[in-house]
Amino acid sequence: MSGIYIPQAQLTRLKRLATPGKVAVVYGPRRVGKTTLIQHYVHQYDRDALLVTGEDITVREYLESQSLVKLRAFIGQRRTLIIDEAQYVRQIGLNLKLLADHVEGLRIIATGSSSFDLAQQTGEPLTGRKYTLLLLPLAQLELQEVETAHQTKAQLELRSDLGRG
Repeated sequence: MSGIYIPQAQLTRLKRLATPGKVAVVYGPRRVGKTTLIQHYVHQYDRDALLVTGEDITVREYLESQSLVKLRAFIGQRRTLIIDEAQYVRQIGLNLKLLADHVEGLRIIATGSSSFDLAQQTGEPLTGRKYTLLLLPLAQLELQEVETAHQTKAQLELRSDLGRG
């Protein structure tokens, strides 16, 4: 991980929500830091986590299988599974339900840029089995941890231009 990291208030909340037998689903618009959040989660709290992306076809083949044998083989001995861009995995909700119900002690975190798609796919199958975390763009509360008020004001124009791209 390189560059400047602005501490996200949601990191502590994600740690609390990532509990065995449940699925922590991180929603939010594109480019708000979902991937950065889970990378910092792994770095600070769970370096042995299996971190994968739903954009990878091989990952999708395992996670779409609806086979406990294949799902367990994919996870191996890991106690945490983190799926970034989970909305690309068909039937993700059903497969996460299988994992949450049948792999004892497994923590599951799933992120998705397309909030509507991920919400649709995880809704019914994960009823009573999930926590949701809405990640929004950084707030002044988080910025004040790493810069002064005059630095924030000086950066305002640059940040506004970045948002237009």
